[in-house]
Amino acid sequence: MSSERVAADILKAMDMAVLQRTAPGEYRLTDTPPAFYDEMFPPDPDGPCNTPWRHSEMLRFFYESAEEFFTSGENGVISSGSWEEDDLCGHNQALTAEAVCYGDTQAVTVRLLTESYARRLEMLRKARTVLLEREKMQNDITRYKQKASTDGLTRLLNRAAFREQLEEKAACARETGKSLALVMIDVDNFKRINDSYGHQAGDQVLCALGNLLPANLRQEDLIGRYGGEEFILAVPGVSEEQILTVAEKLRKKTSETVVDPALPMFTISVGCALYRHGEDIDECIRRADMALYAAKHGGRNTVRML
Repeated sequence: MSSERVAADILKAMDMAVLQRTAPGEYRLTDTPPAFYDEMFPPDPDGPCNTPWRHSEMLRFFYESAEEFFTSGENGVISSGSWEEDDLCGHNQALTAEAVCYGDTQAVTVRLLTESYARRLEMLRKARTVLLEREKMQNDITRYKQKASTDGLTRLLNRAAFREQLEEKAACARETGKSLALVMIDVDNFKRINDSYGHQAGDQVLCALGNLLPANLRQEDLIGRYGGEEFILAVPGVSEEQILTVAEKLRKKTSETVVDPALPMFTISVGCALYRHGEDIDECIRRADMALYAAKHGGRNTVRML
């Protein structure tokens, strides 16, 4: 038996068709194609199909890449990877293709993957789909949690979420012996802004303050909207002098903020308290709130500490 005949028999057994490139864009099947090839790629009037990419969208994409590869003159092999061709002449089959170039020999192989390989491919595809669905579900859960813990207007922590994270900050302060400061902030004359300019203007003021606070605090500081026009901060690792400096900076920055040229400037009153290790966190919040009350009744646009 000739070596050409042996090679053809091997190719048939491997379910592989080989198309030799005879000129740019022109190919010719070498020997008799395997059975799957004639079923998927209808023969031309004068013999087996020499242009299978006319029947397969995926193979057409690969044909363009193969032509570029052959034109480059580089030796080697490029692969299409594995794909499942849907309804190819009534068949759903897993295929793969390669472009091979060694010296003057240029060829494209089209291979039918075995049933077991196709099953593994389908299993991998299903596994990938499951992973993507789980990732999407996890992202949805994360978004829902974020939405549930975020104030809809200012995008800061809402009261419940702030309180939950504040407990963690307080526990850390107790364990490490480090300090923790609470700061209560209230927009001065907020009712007057709403009554004079409308609730939309009031929302603009709250959003402006909601943007100003994170921009002037550290990443580890907690910032929340406590309710209405009131905001609350938890600032770890600062002394009384330092938290007063921080509060004064926020008060000054706020008084210089222009929300809208059509709206008046606004100010804030600020109350501060240092957490005392061992006390209930609500007691510290109460002291910060009392300091805020003192600031409001001390003329507004000021900072107090208790």
